[in-house]
Amino acid sequence: MFKVSVLIYPLSHDGDEVTGDISTYVAQRLHTVAVEGGLPGGWPAPNTLQALVHSAGGLFIWAKEACDLVESSLDPERQLEWVLSAGYTSTRMDAMYTLALQDVITHEAHESFNVFVGLILVAKVPLSVDGIALLVKQYQVQPSIPALRLLGLLQPLLDGVDTLNTPVKMLHPSFHDFLTHDLGYRSTFYIDKAIHNEMLALACLKLLNTELKYNICGLADINACNEEVPSQAFSQGIGEGLQDAPGELLDENKNWPALLATSAGHNGWVRSVVFSPDGTQLASASDDKTVRLWDGLTGTPIGDALQGHTDVVTSVAFSPDGTHLASASGDKTVRLWDGLAGAPIGEALQGHADVVTSVAFSPDGTHLASASGDSTVRLWDGLTGAPIGDALQGHTDVVTSVAFSPDGTHLASASGDSTVRLWDALTGAPMGDVFQGHTSMVVSVVFSPDSTQLASASDDRTVRLWDGLTGAPIGDALQGHTDVVTSVAFSPDGTHLASASGDKTVRLWGGLAGTPIGEALQGHTGLVTSVAFSPDGTCLVSASSDNTVRLWDALTGAPIGDALQGHTDVVTSVAFSPDGTHLASASGDSTVRLWDRLNGAPVGDTLQVTSVTFSPDSAQLSSASDGKTVKLWDGLTIVPIGDLQGHTHIVTAVTFSPDGTRLASASGDKTVRLWDGLAGAPIGGTLQGHTGLVTSVAFSPDGTHLASASSDNTVRLWDGLTGAPIGGALQGHTDVVTSVDFSPDGTCLASASWDKTVRLWNGLTGTLIGNALQGHTDWVRLVAFSPDGSYIVSVSDDKTVRLWDRLTGEPIGDALKGHTDWVRFAAFSPDGTHLASASGDNTVRLWDGLTSAPIGGVLQGHTGLVTSIAFSPDGTHLASASGDKTVRLWDGLTGAPIGDALQGHTHVVTSIAFSPDGACLASVSLDKTVRLWDGLTGAPISSASLHHTAMITSFAFSPKATPGSPTPLQKSITTVPQGYIIAIGTCFGAVHLFQYTQTKKPE
Repeated sequence: MFKVSVLIYPLSHDGDEVTGDISTYVAQRLHTVAVEGGLPGGWPAPNTLQALVHSAGGLFIWAKEACDLVESSLDPERQLEWVLSAGYTSTRMDAMYTLALQDVITHEAHESFNVFVGLILVAKVPLSVDGIALLVKQYQVQPSIPALRLLGLLQPLLDGVDTLNTPVKMLHPSFHDFLTHDLGYRSTFYIDKAIHNEMLALACLKLLNTELKYNICGLADINACNEEVPSQAFSQGIGEGLQDAPGELLDENKNWPALLATSAGHNGWVRSVVFSPDGTQLASASDDKTVRLWDGLTGTPIGDALQGHTDVVTSVAFSPDGTHLASASGDKTVRLWDGLAGAPIGEALQGHADVVTSVAFSPDGTHLASASGDSTVRLWDGLTGAPIGDALQGHTDVVTSVAFSPDGTHLASASGDSTVRLWDALTGAPMGDVFQGHTSMVVSVVFSPDSTQLASASDDRTVRLWDGLTGAPIGDALQGHTDVVTSVAFSPDGTHLASASGDKTVRLWGGLAGTPIGEALQGHTGLVTSVAFSPDGTCLVSASSDNTVRLWDALTGAPIGDALQGHTDVVTSVAFSPDGTHLASASGDSTVRLWDRLNGAPVGDTLQVTSVTFSPDSAQLSSASDGKTVKLWDGLTIVPIGDLQGHTHIVTAVTFSPDGTRLASASGDKTVRLWDGLAGAPIGGTLQGHTGLVTSVAFSPDGTHLASASSDNTVRLWDGLTGAPIGGALQGHTDVVTSVDFSPDGTCLASASWDKTVRLWNGLTGTLIGNALQGHTDWVRLVAFSPDGSYIVSVSDDKTVRLWDRLTGEPIGDALKGHTDWVRFAAFSPDGTHLASASGDNTVRLWDGLTSAPIGGVLQGHTGLVTSIAFSPDGTHLASASGDKTVRLWDGLTGAPIGDALQGHTHVVTSIAFSPDGACLASVSLDKTVRLWDGLTGAPISSASLHHTAMITSFAFSPKATPGSPTPLQKSITTVPQGYIIAIGTCFGAVHLFQYTQTKKPE
């Protein structure tokens, strides 16, 4: 039987239903365009609407992009004709595919991607995953990642990759076009069909040459007619896809037969799945007597199975700090494991006389509780496993569940004797009387977040609420279910309660009084086994014996999307990651499945360069990468100074303090780190507090404060010298915070967010200043102060730039319009008189920094989206970076182009920056290089190109030269001096420091 470790859930692709929805959507959107634009009645014609729906090919995002283009045009009728023309290719669709693939196809996975997807492109008819894998086995070079795992990453783009024998098809022809037309900036994913046609032909011939033999079917009479031979003889004799190789060569292929394969995974029911507190790991417990650890972000297995139990593993739990893992088993024992290394800690914890049904850590991790079929509860030391006191006795039947109160003072247990009991969490002494009221087995018990209430679920079809301190019942039993209640959960704020039942429904209740909210949530066709709230309380997930997982709106109970399908047996357990972005489920089909909560997209690291900055005195350069490290580089002959290790995920940003003595790095591991800006030594411990990816980091002008922005919707302030936190999280945003910037005097801090707003904070204390700055109608990507601190600029996916008064927070004039696609970046000239903006429409625009009036025409020349712009320190030059692999220089006052495009990169240029003296220009690209150019002429300093083995995600020059090094570059650049220090961060979580060690003239 095929076992898979971790998979991504597929999205539903019901053709008729999706087509109908798209038809309704397109009709409504274009009707609005017609009304607002005063177009003739009957526009667009029914056949035109039908053609547009057909062109969408079942892909909603295509339909949305098409409608956006028509709606934004001054001539909607002509624009619609162009959209429907044969030559139409949406640049935003290309950008979507690029970003989607960069998010999941790592450097290590790229070769496998090219092999498998290339075969899909050239196959005469769609092949199954098994057929693809079988043919690829004949290739000379074998991919490093199995077919099912690699193609599973592409489920939003491919259909049929969730099973072994279903033909794999591309969901939309635009994806085929994207892969097969090399338009430069997406060349990483370009697939040459001619090469893959040859590879496929050779594979088919090899298969035929090695497998064909005389009388392969073992027929008794080789002269018998085909009609006289049972079909079973053919299928048994010509197996493993051999019967289809000639068909592929001759354009007459059939579906490939199933190919059995194995990969790391459980070999029995998976009963429990749980995320580590930081969401980086996932643990699963199985009937195969093992516990397994998985990467909580990618789903890849971590190490070997944790072995030691001699019977089914019934439950697993992480300690609050994630360093320990506890497992319960039918072998009557509990085991402790090192949560990071997966190694056993001591011997099995013995004492129970029957199956151990449940384990739970106390909130501080010092205690561990276990429940057992022997009618007892036991307490253990959470670090060493030593028993604490005797067994807690009182129940007269199996103890099914145990739970600590969030404040750590109480322990609750549920039992088959129809009761709930409360115990002192430290001593194990019973507290109060037994909780009586249920008339059948109590299967689950849970505390409210504030510890004041306790909820229990029972086979008597009811839920009951109890006082968490005294045990007194609160109101009557919550009735409504018509079968056993299997699971119960409080929302994070305690205002809602959810219950799952054998009656195939989920119900919502008021968490304080138990009042039913709305009707039963229906959709499952089997018993609902588990229910859980997302960390933000907005979403509810349920698991069922119908082999599916379902998502619901936690406030209204409305279903969110279709059922998540993929498991082939009962789904036994479900859990959200701590940041709410991922969802994991365990099943009787021996698998754990992992998917993105929001869109079902494949889970993986983003491999892209995100930022680049020079230090103030030009002496250092820093960049960050998907490699989770930051590096310092040394010179023209690049000699590493040190590897700054510590981050465990992509480094999203690096920045030097104004005096260059410190370097700050932000990471996807939810932390910020401080380093010595010259030697790379860590300063203090990790800056912890964020519960989501850290997106941006900035020093105050005097270097005494450091601000960080995060996907956890908060901003945090830290001491810029020691890294000590300053106050608590700055709360106010309701979505990802994308950018932070200090005012020139350091007294004000601005933040931008996906919640479409900008917010202002006191730069010293973090106190919120006024109300949110509202006006944008889509994500705000960046915020920055003008040089004099009086203005704030923000850019948005709504295609506009906005200026705000820093003192009042009021908008200055109307939004700056002109771009026809999302605005990615904006920058003030050093004197504040000019403002430049960069957009996904491949253009740069100049605006008057005081009046907001446009200056000159559109700055055109790039053939791909503009990713970054920067003014030279004297404001005379403007540089832009683009997806077309080039850098361009413009006159900073008029916008006139200076020379030709600066060429040399072989992939998207993601970030650009001038040195503080303006003599040097640095650019970072997805080709894993940093390139240096003459800041005045654009001439390449070719020998200064920095090559790295991992994708570079952030970059900065240090403002400090190393001791004894020459002064910063002169305006007329002829040499690059020794002593330049550069920092880069990578996709693998490292920060690296490098130094220039010799002087060379630019070529």
